[in-house]
Amino acid sequence: MIINRLSKIVLGAMLILGAFPAGAAAQVTVTLTLPSAKALLYEEVVATVVIQNNSGNMLTLDSKQGVARFWLDVESGAGRIVRRRDDTPLVRAAEIMPGQARTFTFNVTRLFAVRNQGIYKIRAGVEMNGVYYISPEAELEVVSGFELQRLTAGMAGDTPVIRRYIRFQLGA
Repeated sequence: MIINRLSKIVLGAMLILGAFPAGAAAQVTVTLTLPSAKALLYEEVVATVVIQNNSGNMLTLDSKQGVARFWLDVESGAGRIVRRRDDTPLVRAAEIMPGQARTFTFNVTRLFAVRNQGIYKIRAGVEMNGVYYISPEAELEVVSGFELQRLTAGMAGDTPVIRRYIRFQLGA
């Protein structure tokens, strides 16, 4: 069997590409989870952020010698960024070894001025050398109370009247 030059090139390219994983992972993977999609107004909401270092180097977050910066954003339903209550770093000199994942927890309602009912979008991210690694967006609905029970009933009398009763658990 004769293998021409073009076939050798194609075969070589296939072998080289086959050596790499099909979906090359990003150097840093960031995930954010919330305990629930709903919360009462002024209730504590603790977000869990996992940062996975897929690079070959140590990842040092938010320190003088580190090249990576961690951030957390909260956006209101109207599309406005909710301001943080203070400017202290969220993470201080955290080191993540190559291949290692670190978990951080943040009380979102204590860190940010979440004072109104509505839907909030929360994201976490790492900025490293001008590249942003951002978690998928998590939505949090802040309500003043939860519906516990709904009852639709008619009223006795001459005119047929139907009323709907809703029982709520109200926040503090």
